[in-house]
Amino acid sequence: MAGDGFKLNALSTDGATKDDFQYDPMSPGDLEQIRQQTEFLRSKMPQRGTTPVAFDAAAVKELSDEVNRMRGSLDEKKEQIVANLYGLFLGEALLRANRHADGKWVRLKNGDVAICWQKPKGDMQVMFSMPISRVFKQLEHGETYSMYSLFLSMSKVLSGQTPVPQSPQTPRPNAAVKRTGASPAKAPQAEGWFAKFRRILNRI
Repeated sequence: MAGDGFKLNALSTDGATKDDFQYDPMSPGDLEQIRQQTEFLRSKMPQRGTTPVAFDAAAVKELSDEVNRMRGSLDEKKEQIVANLYGLFLGEALLRANRHADGKWVRLKNGDVAICWQKPKGDMQVMFSMPISRVFKQLEHGETYSMYSLFLSMSKVLSGQTPVPQSPQTPRPNAAVKRTGASPAKAPQAEGWFAKFRRILNRI
């Protein structure tokens, strides 16, 4: 069972039960893998003047726009790589933007990777976000399910300003936290970072 955002006291709206959202804490090894992968992606993005890219709205928007450009041009294996890398980056950006909600990476019993929010405001007890599944949705359906719109809406949801988004569809498993097997490649200065990333994907 996977979606974009759920609260435990409203799961009946889409047929899910609390058992679908049993989870284990992420292991230190998996957390380090997430850190390495997100730092790898961040390091490949161009600096803003003299300022390195941060895990913020501008970076999420840049990745979201690139997902829209890549839609339909990737095979299944490369879609998994993009969804994992971009989804983990989205998750890290969500964690940094919503520190008050005490979010933590967890692994659901079905194997999916999620963020569990322990202190959302309003009537929510616990909430889960599925950033990797969101990128899969954007690859399949486009801007309607953009990772950027999730980033913007989650801050309002977690602060109690808007209702929790419900997702009746179950996206495919996110196959999360896989190593890309790629390493940074040397490229001409004029080459854009997305072009570099595509070359890395093409070698996998």
